[in-house]
Amino acid sequence: MNIATKEVVKKVITICPEGRLDSFAAPQLRSKLVALIEAGHDQIVLDLRNIEFMDSAGIAVLVNTLKRTRQTGGDTKLVTPHDESTMRMFRLTQFDKIFTMVETPEDAINQF
Repeated sequence: MNIATKEVVKKVITICPEGRLDSFAAPQLRSKLVALIEAGHDQIVLDLRNIEFMDSAGIAVLVNTLKRTRQTGGDTKLVTPHDESTMRMFRLTQFDKIFTMVETPEDAINQF
């Protein structure tokens, strides 16, 4: 009798930016995310609960990350921001329909 075993290891990385995700902070986050993806991390959770403000530069970083992770067979999931104006930005752009948005990082990790 042959018994095959297979070990599955999920490598999910959680990023927790804080403060403003605007045109000044976006390049720093983009650089960090690009480096992680290039290092082979293609399952990313972005915990946005502590984002106080986000503009179009911040949205562009998120969209770029989603595109890059999906190109490598992964995905990017977002933890819903607590800041109502930030959440409004997702609704207005309808990115709340494009991204998987969950309440906690654990919820996102469980969906991978």
